[in-house]
Amino acid sequence: MTAAMPKMKRDGLRVGTFVKTPSPQVIEILGLAGLDFAVVDAEHAPFDVTALDMMMLASHASGLPLMTRIPHRCSELGFAAVDGVDGIFIGPADLALSMGYESTQEPRVIEAIEQAIRAGRAAGKTVGMFVSTTAERDKFAALGVEWFVIGSDQSLLRLAAAALVPRP
Repeated sequence: MTAAMPKMKRDGLRVGTFVKTPSPQVIEILGLAGLDFAVVDAEHAPFDVTALDMMMLASHASGLPLMTRIPHRCSELGFAAVDGVDGIFIGPADLALSMGYESTQEPRVIEAIEQAIRAGRAAGKTVGMFVSTTAERDKFAALGVEWFVIGSDQSLLRLAAAALVPRP
């Protein structure tokens, strides 16, 4: 994944989510919800140039910083030290698959994640990553990760809708 990271202060945690639905209304709702940023997932969702343009307009109107995830293969950590790179983003599932593992809990994958965090921090860059839960967020925040993508617009909608259904 390659993402152009908006300028964000380095102090404190920031929380955002992936957006997989090509709708500017989603960006507006997330902005009004108080998220720090959103990431349009143009790698895994159906975004064309027109949809991306509408998402960017909604981002500007709502004041929600927006990044775009685009397909890119890069296994080197040296880019963290490059001038002009504001930060690095770790996608644990993509990393695991690129290493030949199915699980993000594989010890070698965990070590690679921790190595990437150390490399980013050593280069003085902001380190971000995808997590599935707030418990994972807290675990990696303790290691120096400062901004997190948690779920997606679709998973947040599913969780909120499921919470409405009475359970026996």
